[in-house]
Amino acid sequence: MEQGLEAGAVQTTAQRHSISGIALQFLLHLAIIYLLAKFVVAWIAGIIYNVILPHIGTPSSDSRFGFAFNHILLCSVLCGVLSGVLLARYNHGAACFVWIVPAGILAYKFATFQSGVFEDHFAVAFHHYFAGGFLVPEFHSYRQMFQGWNSELARGIDQLLFTAPVYVGIAYGAAGWMCARLEIRPPGLEALFAARLPLNVKRSRDVQPDEEPHNETTSPAETQSSHPASRP
Repeated sequence: MEQGLEAGAVQTTAQRHSISGIALQFLLHLAIIYLLAKFVVAWIAGIIYNVILPHIGTPSSDSRFGFAFNHILLCSVLCGVLSGVLLARYNHGAACFVWIVPAGILAYKFATFQSGVFEDHFAVAFHHYFAGGFLVPEFHSYRQMFQGWNSELARGIDQLLFTAPVYVGIAYGAAGWMCARLEIRPPGLEALFAARLPLNVKRSRDVQPDEEPHNETTSPAETQSSHPASRP
């Protein structure tokens, strides 16, 4: 009887640890999603705008903010897929459902969006959080940006804060699930860190600690036999 109670207590403790571990993994992936949406999405848009498009000879006529807002979906999907593939080695099952939290927040913002009395609430809210066609002028300083603040800039900021995390989360979870499904194990972050390590650090890691140099010593008898005494 006592053994059965002890086994049940051990099983309950293991279940609690498992649930807490899944919750911690979910929160970790959720933090990654929001960090990617806040910093990396705009960075990818800047790389495309400033480097790729001028390099191929097709520069954009939009401003930097306008280009980033008009291509939030593309940049968010690229960010989520690349991050999901890169972190597939560390991906967990909780990462497939990490998009639920930003989607719930977006649904709440969508439902509570303020519209006019004679306006279609769904159409106005959909245009605010999902539509493109941004007309944002170019800003060369923060002063110009605050002076030129308008509804288009506010709409783009809201999409970057509330819509982009949903796109990134869906692409991030789908990429991790696909890598696990197809048993694709791309090199993780340790490969990137190892590539930046100095050469002497790599060599020191490659040397096994159990291996010791073998010093061949010869006995005096072998030395005498190898060098016979010269005859007078």
